[in-house]
Amino acid sequence: MDSNQTIQLLVLVLLVVVVSVFTGRNSDFLSQGTAERKSSKDTSNDALERNGPVRPTPIVSTPVMPSSAYISRWERAILEAEAMLANSSDGGVPSCLLPNTKGTADMLDRLLRQRDQKPSGVNSSSTDPLLSLPVLNVGMPKTGSSTLASFFKCSGFKGSHHYLSKVLANDKRSKEIQAPCMRDAARLGLPILKSCAENEEYLMQMDAEYPFTESMSDHISSKFRDDCFFPQLELLEALHDEAPNATYILPFRPITDWIKSMKSWNHMLSRFSKCNFPNMRMGLPENLQKPEPDLKQFLCSHVLHVRHFVEEFPSHNLIELDLYDQGTSGSVLSTLFPKRNRTTQGSCWGHANAKASVPQPKRQNSEPTRPGNKKK
Repeated sequence: MDSNQTIQLLVLVLLVVVVSVFTGRNSDFLSQGTAERKSSKDTSNDALERNGPVRPTPIVSTPVMPSSAYISRWERAILEAEAMLANSSDGGVPSCLLPNTKGTADMLDRLLRQRDQKPSGVNSSSTDPLLSLPVLNVGMPKTGSSTLASFFKCSGFKGSHHYLSKVLANDKRSKEIQAPCMRDAARLGLPILKSCAENEEYLMQMDAEYPFTESMSDHISSKFRDDCFFPQLELLEALHDEAPNATYILPFRPITDWIKSMKSWNHMLSRFSKCNFPNMRMGLPENLQKPEPDLKQFLCSHVLHVRHFVEEFPSHNLIELDLYDQGTSGSVLSTLFPKRNRTTQGSCWGHANAKASVPQPKRQNSEPTRPGNKKK
């Protein structure tokens, strides 16, 4: 046997030894692992018998509140309304249920000064409105929308009240109403005013309270469609994007009279309770005979929401009016929006759409500051 064969034999023997050692150690390891797994299984079985099956820890998801400015404005308005109403439980009327007539008078005074300070060479007419068009009524139903619409129509402005201003072939009033048109245009991402009120200078009732299972014979609707929608509650941002200088009107009447009118006008309060509003869920008021707490909260939060919106977007002017102070309200509107048709005699401001069964009550709040006169 030569030296090469000897070396090959030694290498082969060495490999056999290494393989034998490794196989023995691995066998011990596998045996140990099997024993440990068996022991662990026995322990798990004992625990299973004692405690029952082990359930996975549930994953609890924390609801995330939407952070958009629109939602936060509503939250703020609702919380402030709750605090105001709680603090006025002694019989006082909170400011959210009273018109800010002083703010309106101050605005009018400022606009008149600006008009008087215009250079003589600037083209202007005595019939030009002092505020931007369109004028949008952001108040609630039964707070003077018909009276406002009559005023603007009498003064020569073009607009609508509740119904679309389209005229049918037989020259009858259209039965299509504003609210569903605005709602559907917004859902499709279409410009709301251009789609539903193009070239109109005033909209004195944009809302409708015809919920599912309810319908009215005087407009196109169905009891199997929800036509309960208030643009002044849900579309302020979209309306601002399209008409950033629009003027808002917020008319007031005493809260007790508003609720009384809601009860007596074509079951309006019952329809309200079937609507789902941002500031009052469906099913409220629960007690239609005593709806005051829910409706006060609803109206107060709405007023605060509008005021906060105008503060955030000061390109809008907000006119707050006392429906029962006809002298001041008529004077303010006639100054801000002069008659275009000089042939019309007398004042265009009056009381429209009133039922004889709802008497004119005494005003609850004090006499507001009249334009041009300081309150003594």
